[in-house]
Amino acid sequence: MSLRVRLCPVLGPAVVELLVQCSKNKAPDGFRQGPDGAAEKSISVPGESEPRWVIVVPAGQVAAHLTWKKWCFLQLHAGIFGVHRNARVTYALLVQLVWWATMKTDVYNWVDQCLTCIRFRKRPTRQEQIAV
Repeated sequence: MSLRVRLCPVLGPAVVELLVQCSKNKAPDGFRQGPDGAAEKSISVPGESEPRWVIVVPAGQVAAHLTWKKWCFLQLHAGIFGVHRNARVTYALLVQLVWWATMKTDVYNWVDQCLTCIRFRKRPTRQEQIAV
């Protein structure tokens, strides 16, 4: 399998290094280069006997103000229907599709910073009762 990767800021140096190692058959345990040339990581999903291969998300930018990691998060957290799932559910969905090293902490931080979630989910539902 030949490797054709240009050094570009979209992939980031860590993903480029991973792809170079994969092309030399020296990939770290649990990683491979997929049939389309993307870096993939093996994950085990509860209830499935076979491991699943998911895409390794690069550290690059989608646009000037948005990273690939944040874009993946936004698709599953808010999505087209504006669901605004909690951090546990968002992480559970995200881990089945993509992977990056700091995914869990990033997801929990982004949900904590989500203005819609702060406004509508992180408010008390009952007023405190004062004993008289």
